[in-house]
Amino acid sequence: MQMKPVALIGPHPAELSEVLRRVFEESHLQLVPHTLPQTHPSSVLQSLSTLGYAGGLISEEFSESYFPYCARVGVEARHVGRIDTLSSLGGGFDATHTLEDSLFQWMENSGYRSAGARLMVIGGNFRARVALQLARLGFVSVMLAAKSMSESEELLKVVPAGIEKYPLVVGGYSFASFMEQQDLLIITEDVGKLRFQPYHQVMDISGVYAQTIAQDGAHMWDSTQLEVLRLSHQLKFLTGRSIAPSLIQWAWQAVQENP
Repeated sequence: MQMKPVALIGPHPAELSEVLRRVFEESHLQLVPHTLPQTHPSSVLQSLSTLGYAGGLISEEFSESYFPYCARVGVEARHVGRIDTLSSLGGGFDATHTLEDSLFQWMENSGYRSAGARLMVIGGNFRARVALQLARLGFVSVMLAAKSMSESEELLKVVPAGIEKYPLVVGGYSFASFMEQQDLLIITEDVGKLRFQPYHQVMDISGVYAQTIAQDGAHMWDSTQLEVLRLSHQLKFLTGRSIAPSLIQWAWQAVQENP
């Protein structure tokens, strides 16, 4: 059977191509990763169709620019106006964005008891919009701290009715004291200096605050697990088959140990 290419669109980790090769081989999938040049989205999508690509993985830097060029877009992608995965399983290309499902699974796998806990999301980008969906897991309250009050109020509209929600401004009056009172913090972008407490649980999906969290003695969730889960969700959408996160973890480790 002829191998079908899978596009890697935009900047990805250098190891990703080899990781995918190993995952596809172990899963007996006739697929091969192929990095594409960075040209106009419409040109790239036309090439994928013409050359018979199975689909593609799109980096965050390009996820917003590709969104307007995809006609069949899943609800998760419409929530944030971005796509990170394309699949040709249905004929033509379907598109999705996998961060929301990955965050929910990361939370589920952690065993964290969200019922009755207090959640604060810090940041005003699309990741904050996605993270606010976790408010549905039984948190007693959710706060959103963005760079302006109008931004916070707008983002909080996605939180379902019946959940206490409070808009805040990062660095504004009472921000620090409210932050101290929270149980789980989700940081989605660099917002400047933050102070953590030893009892805080912290999801840092910005990748900025690891050193500060460690210095302050808070508990930081392992973000590499989120990356593994997300790739698992992407590959399931692309191939139609469940790819175990443990297989992806094994492939990452194998590549790092034997580059």
